[in-house]
Amino acid sequence: MKHTLVFHLIGLSKKLQGVIGLKSQLLPLSYSQAAALLVIDSLPRASQTDIAKKLNFKPASIVTMIDQLEKFQLVKRCVQANNRRAYQIELTAIGENAVINIKKQTRRIENFVKNQLTRQELQLFTSITEKLSMIIDERNTKNFKLKREGVKK
Repeated sequence: MKHTLVFHLIGLSKKLQGVIGLKSQLLPLSYSQAAALLVIDSLPRASQTDIAKKLNFKPASIVTMIDQLEKFQLVKRCVQANNRRAYQIELTAIGENAVINIKKQTRRIENFVKNQLTRQELQLFTSITEKLSMIIDERNTKNFKLKREGVKK
């Protein structure tokens, strides 16, 4: 029996999870939490809104995620001087170490994939992945807006 594309994608996803190994760290981070840490690391003064926009998340979801990252002592909320109601999210020393580990692990998987594909295959794989990711993001944003509009009525 020939397997479907979805079957192969699920299998590949599970196998990549094992190679990346985020769940095997001392702190069992989800992929969203790891991505949030990378976003916080990349923004000099990250607000919860900035992080939500970068990750295409609902603001309420990001607040819950920041709460969890704070429990793990990976981030801290700092009150902004010009707006006491807004928080700036910063990495703690533990968070900085977690980011270093996440970057090492993602480089490892990137190198693994690059070594398995020809240059042409890699370009094609990258372009297809980017395209699908963009389409999914657009659909998620559209569905989120439709759900919010439905609530208003």
